[in-house]
Amino acid sequence: MYLTLLVIVDNNTKSRLVAQCLSEDGTIESYEWFLDCLLQTTNNNPPTCLFSDADPALINAVTSKFSESHHFLCIFHIQENLRKNLAGKLGKEYQSFYKEFLHTQNSLFVNDFHRRWTRLLEKYPQTQEYLNRTLNNCYQA
Repeated sequence: MYLTLLVIVDNNTKSRLVAQCLSEDGTIESYEWFLDCLLQTTNNNPPTCLFSDADPALINAVTSKFSESHHFLCIFHIQENLRKNLAGKLGKEYQSFYKEFLHTQNSLFVNDFHRRWTRLLEKYPQTQEYLNRTLNNCYQA
């Protein structure tokens, strides 16, 4: 069974669980059904933005049902996936890469971010395939 949770951050910056779904699979159709139910309960008012893990089925369902919403990947999942996918490739360099990744991620200005992102990809070429495949679209201006 797949558990889908919808958590919001309210006006007081408090996290609130507002919807949950237990489904038999994690297909696009199951996620679309959940999102349709959500739309029904909110008078067809989709969220302005939402964050999720990198589940392709969920991403496709969000794109299909919430085309006007801004969809982002959760930084926790990004960081966990970096460790899982790049620590072995980078070995001893992983900690310095990760420190530079966080510095890049926390850029205050778009131009600084793009400059740092390009430098990160150049400095750690063994990460380029993974970063381009999974994260590059998230970090486009």
